[in-house]
Amino acid sequence: MAYKKGSMSLEQLRKEFGADVIDDNGSYSKSKGGDSLAGNKQLRNYFINELGRSESDWDDGHKTPNDINTAIRSLYDGGSETTTTTPTERPEFAHSPRVAHAKARLAQHKEDVLSGKTGTDLFGDTASQDAADSFLERYKLKLGKQDANGNYFEYKE
Repeated sequence: MAYKKGSMSLEQLRKEFGADVIDDNGSYSKSKGGDSLAGNKQLRNYFINELGRSESDWDDGHKTPNDINTAIRSLYDGGSETTTTTPTERPEFAHSPRVAHAKARLAQHKEDVLSGKTGTDLFGDTASQDAADSFLERYKLKLGKQDANGNYFEYKE
C-alpha cells in the first residue's frame, strides 16, 4: 500500500505500525515505540518524498521519534468519516441598527472625501443648504433595507 497524506484511519495505522505504538489521537507513542519504526523504508521514503523533508532529518538519530510521529500524523485522516464542503455563498444576515448606521455613515464619509464634497462644503462657497443634500440624508440612503425587527440588511449599490 502506497502511503498518501490523510489516507489512513486509526485502525489502519494500528494494523500497519502496531497497536501498541499508535495512541488514540493517531500519534506515534515514543515511550512505547522508541526508534522501532526508524528502519521502515516505506515510511522513510514517504517522509522524504511526499512530505518534502530532508534525508538527513530522518537519519540524524536525534529526533527520529519526532520524525516518525510527523510522518504517521500526516497519514492519519483525523478520524473523519465524511468530508464536509464549505458553502460557496454566504447567507444573508441582518445588521443591528447601530452597526448599520455606522457602516452607512462611514460609506458616505468616504464617498464625500473621494468626491471632493467635504472640501467644497468646508472651504467652498457652494456648500449646499438643501436638506436632501445634507450628510444626514445622504448616509441614510446607504442604510439598506430594514426588516420588521428594526435590523438592516446590507446596502448593495
